[in-house]
Amino acid sequence: MSGVFQEIRGSADDLDSWRVLITGELPSFQRVENPAGGEFHGTLHRQILDRISAHLIDVRTARHVLHRTPEHIRFTPEPLYVVNFQIAGTSTFTQAGSSAPLQPGDFAVSSSLVPFDWEFDGDFTVFMLRFPQTFIDAPAQSFLPLLGRSVGAADGFSAHLSPFVASVARDPDLLRGPVGRRVAQNLVDLFTTSFLDFLERTRGDRAAGTPVFQRVTAYIAEHLREPELGAASIAAANFISTRTLQAAFQDHGTTVSAWIRERRLAGVRREIGDPMLADRPIGELAERWGFPDQAHFSRVFRQAFGESPKQWRARASRDESGARERDLSWLLEIEPSTGWL
Repeated sequence: MSGVFQEIRGSADDLDSWRVLITGELPSFQRVENPAGGEFHGTLHRQILDRISAHLIDVRTARHVLHRTPEHIRFTPEPLYVVNFQIAGTSTFTQAGSSAPLQPGDFAVSSSLVPFDWEFDGDFTVFMLRFPQTFIDAPAQSFLPLLGRSVGAADGFSAHLSPFVASVARDPDLLRGPVGRRVAQNLVDLFTTSFLDFLERTRGDRAAGTPVFQRVTAYIAEHLREPELGAASIAAANFISTRTLQAAFQDHGTTVSAWIRERRLAGVRREIGDPMLADRPIGELAERWGFPDQAHFSRVFRQAFGESPKQWRARASRDESGARERDLSWLLEIEPSTGWL
């Protein structure tokens, strides 16, 4: 993506135009169908804030269906979570063999790695938040029980979260300006809290013991900024051997050091690009995230993101100050990495 903030608005009065609008130049994120035919009108408002995107969709039609298939998954560059929040109308979201009926204020979390079906009967409005799975400091396996489940507007923490999400969806100004990325990141954090709250309340008869990988990744998330964090200290704090620790990460296709590095880099990148921290030296922010060696930090940052920390800060500042709303004619020139519904 070439910019930190991008905003797209558009509307369509037929299904073919709607597909062009929501897809851009990318292979489609899902197949869109209108089985009942008849009149159709859809509006899209998409805001892209670095690697987080927010989508407000309003559709007026008799029936609307989205299908995500293995073919769509093959063309997705990185694993994503998508929060599907129902604002108006009703729908049924199905993933991983479970179906979630959604009423206004309810939401379902989905993984881009698993096919889904999302069916709407009648007019509807939804808000979707999409972000990389690495933004959550928990293994993807821990969220598998959530797929295809409805988190109700009155369920636990969600009773407090749903009104806030609805207000953000209806007020796009909250995602603009210097605080926009903070609001987007706060939404990710709040949804994560709601996921964990839901899993805890619905754990039921699942095994009381927490798997090693889930336990140690939760520990890493709590101690991520500590410079001495490493395999030895993590193993000792969790009363396991380093061999057991390393094996747990190998089973998930990664290593302890890679897991820590990816999340530290994501954290420091957010802070370097945050306009409210523009007066803080890059070296200071890097050290806070466990990168005391500036040469090493610059090297791994460039390897991960394709530009230096200084270049990223300059681009973030430039794009933030130049952020403006795009019209539909600009949409036709959208870059491939930003063209998903």
